[in-house]
Amino acid sequence: MGRENFLKAEEIARSLAETLVKLKAEIDLFKTTSDNLRDVRESLKNIVSMLEEVARGHFKVVDGFLGLKGPEIVEKLERSEEALDVSMGKLDDLENVTGEALKRLEELSGRLESMGEEYRRSIKRAIMLIYFVLALSGLSAIFAFLAFLR
Repeated sequence: MGRENFLKAEEIARSLAETLVKLKAEIDLFKTTSDNLRDVRESLKNIVSMLEEVARGHFKVVDGFLGLKGPEIVEKLERSEEALDVSMGKLDDLENVTGEALKRLEELSGRLESMGEEYRRSIKRAIMLIYFVLALSGLSAIFAFLAFLR
C-alpha cells in the first residue's frame, strides 16, 4: 500500500511540474504582451508629437490671416493653402497611425485579459495540486509509520 501511495505521489509531483512549466510559458506570454503594450505606448507618444506639428501648422495659417493687408492677401492665401495641404497630409498620416495603434491596443488588451483569466485558473489548479500532494504525502507518511509499527 505504501509503494502505491509513493507512486501516486510521484505521479502527482510530475503533474505539478508539468503545470509549473505551463505556468512559466503563460508568464512569458504575459511579458511579451507587456512589451507589446510598451510599443503601443511609444506609438501613441509619436502620435502626440505629430499632433503638435499639425497644430503648429494650423497656428501659422491663422497667424498669416491675421497679418493680411491689401494685395498681399492672394500671395499669403496661396502659401497658407500650401501649408494647409501639408498639415492635412500630416493629419491623414496621423489618422492612419492612430487607427493602427488603437487596433493593436485593442488586440493586446483582449489577449492580456484572457491571459490574466487563464493565469488565475492555472494558479488555482497549481495550489489545489500542491494541497493534494501534501495530503497524499501526509497519508503516505502515516501509512509508512503504521507499516513500521507492524
